[in-house]
Amino acid sequence: TGNSVALTFFQHQDGNANSLNDDNAYYTVEDPEGNIWVGTYGGGINIITRQPNNTYRILNKLNGLHSYPKDSYQKIRTIALDKEGCVWAGTTDGILRMSLKHNKFVCETLENCDDPEHMLGSNDILYMTCDDNGSMWVGTNGEGLSHTIGKDDKGNWMFETFDAQDGL
Repeated sequence: TGNSVALTFFQHQDGNANSLNDDNAYYTVEDPEGNIWVGTYGGGINIITRQPNNTYRILNKLNGLHSYPKDSYQKIRTIALDKEGCVWAGTTDGILRMSLKHNKFVCETLENCDDPEHMLGSNDILYMTCDDNGSMWVGTNGEGLSHTIGKDDKGNWMFETFDAQDGL
């Protein structure tokens, strides 16, 4: 007679590596593959994947995301999806850009470019979003609002930043 909605509750369970690795879930996003990315403030990223038998599997640094940093990037405040379907996670340590395609997890840390005029002002990230042109906008803690303007010759992301001197 109508559409039904099924809710599934996920939480951390001590000793269960297939549960969320932290209950402080700050942000979620669904990627083009249908994976749900959960940014936690204390456990880093968790990815909920639907299995063929309609069950779920949770991936995190403890059970499958082996290239995820073990001792940093654990406090995620925001997640955004870019135009290529990659997930950007804003943490208290900087930005990660990740993807999970065909069961292959890729994780890269965004390093600042060498040009001081195009560096991200702070690695303490509060918010991110992708605009219609594909530029990622990054709100930092105390160092203004930045957006991506491309990559330098070494492949590092370059940013244009607006701060108090620009009227913020």
